[in-house]
Amino acid sequence: MHILKLTRTIIIVAGCFRPFSWTSLFKQTIYNIYRLYVISMLYFFSMWQFMDIVLNVDNPYDFTNNLNMLLTSSAACYKIFIVWLNYEKIAALINCLIEEPFKPLNLSETKIQRQYDKIIR
Repeated sequence: MHILKLTRTIIIVAGCFRPFSWTSLFKQTIYNIYRLYVISMLYFFSMWQFMDIVLNVDNPYDFTNNLNMLLTSSAACYKIFIVWLNYEKIAALINCLIEEPFKPLNLSETKIQRQYDKIIR
């Protein structure tokens, strides 16, 4: 049973986290290229937002809108960078939560975990 299945799927598609099942060098290389593309587009978007604020802002309304987008994209850049740096630690944590002390041992614990997985969605 996988924990946080929906969340992991979203971050895999977003380019933050390589799937554990991809052990071949080819798949890892392809995903790393995809991750590099996604991260570079995010950083370029942040840079373009900053350049738009510096070069094209004429009134306070445009400034606040562009600053809001710049801060949001900058926060996303920071988050994706932190996930990229701590990939091994996050993978170890997920593996720890799947193994023995936290793994459901009987049917009633499995039912409780499924119930809370539905609430999380």
